Amino acid sequence: MYHGSPVDDIEVLEPRAESTFGIEGAEAYARVFASNNPAYAAGHGFRWPRGVDFGLDHAGGPVTLRVSAGSAQCLEQPLFLYVLPRDGFELAPHIQPAGYNYAIDHSVRPLRIERFTSVRAAAEFYGGVVEVTE
Repeated sequence: MYHGSPVDDIEVLEPRAESTFGIEGAEAYARVFASNNPAYAAGHGFRWPRGVDFGLDHAGGPVTLRVSAGSAQCLEQPLFLYVLPRDGFELAPHIQPAGYNYAIDHSVRPLRIERFTSVRAAAEFYGGVVEVTE
């Protein structure tokens, strides 16, 4: 399992409700989120400022990160992919797009960290596609 983050050297990943992208208020719940696809995890591993036009899709093909030209600099942030043990993670089918989102309700100690100079570099290293739109 993979968990993307803009923060290096995290010894233990703690469940956090605010990491639940697109789910707010009473719908948010504290979990550690991860993916079985490292390119997909890379797409969740950076801070998305408000107003950033960003999309993440897999639609049966490679993971595709889409971002507008005005927001493309967000993909140049350093990214750290935490490799996590698979045990205890459950598929979270209610989080769209379904199929790559897993969650666990307790702390997880990473097995190792993979460091990348940018979100783009991490996604492309693992077969992801980055599209910058006008």
